[in-house]
Amino acid sequence: MTIDTTTARQLLEQIKNELEFEVIAHPEETIVRGNAMASGDDAFDAQFEAHILADMQWNQWAWCTIEVRGLWNSIEVSEFLGCCCYGCKKDFLADGYFTDMFNRVVEQIAETVERVVVAVDR
Repeated sequence: MTIDTTTARQLLEQIKNELEFEVIAHPEETIVRGNAMASGDDAFDAQFEAHILADMQWNQWAWCTIEVRGLWNSIEVSEFLGCCCYGCKKDFLADGYFTDMFNRVVEQIAETVERVVVAVDR
């Protein structure tokens, strides 16, 4: 048995409405130099990297790996994005990456629910 399209859409909406989620900035293990910018202009890239390195002294969002973690009915899923550079959490939340990651968490939870339904129905 699989979940029909209408039920799947309803499940996605229910998960979105009930999802407990958090957004976490983890320290980035990849070095800044040579990884933050590749504009083709070495001077600009170096200036951008210097700015990040300075901001890292006080801003955990300046160079980080971001985790979007969702929990719904004891099912926990995380999505990660590395080598991120943001001014603050609010900047990340306004970015399209957050929406993509949030939606992927919801989809993965729904896929897990569907696999459980199929397994139980056997």
